[in-house]
Amino acid sequence: MKPENVYIPAIIPGPKEPNGEQLSYLLRLLVEELKELWKGVHFFATSNSNSGETIQLAILNVIGDIVAIRKITGFISHSGSRFCSFCTIHKDHIEDINTDIWPSRKLRSHKRYVDSWLNF
Repeated sequence: MKPENVYIPAIIPGPKEPNGEQLSYLLRLLVEELKELWKGVHFFATSNSNSGETIQLAILNVIGDIVAIRKITGFISHSGSRFCSFCTIHKDHIEDINTDIWPSRKLRSHKRYVDSWLNF
C-alpha cells in the first residue's frame, strides 16, 4: 500500500474517549463523506490524465484498540451482558465452552439495534 493512497479520516485524541452520542456525530459526518467517495469523484486533471479521471474510495480496515473498535462498530463494551462481537451468549453463560450452541450474531439484527439506538 502506497502512503499517497492512504486516507486517514479521523484520529480521536485522548485523554477521554467520546461517548456514544459524540462518536455517532463524528461517524455520521464521515459516513456521508464516504458515501460520496464511493459513488465516485471526478478529478478534472491528474498526473495520469489531462482529461481527468474518476476515483472511488472504500474502507479496507479500521485500526484501534478493542475499546475503540467495539464503539465504532456499534458493539457494547466488554463488561456488557452480551459482550461478544461474534455471538449473543449472555455473560451468565460465559463458562459454557461448547461454542456449537452459542447463538451467532446476525447482520440484520445488528442493523436493527443500530437503527433503534439512532432513532431513540
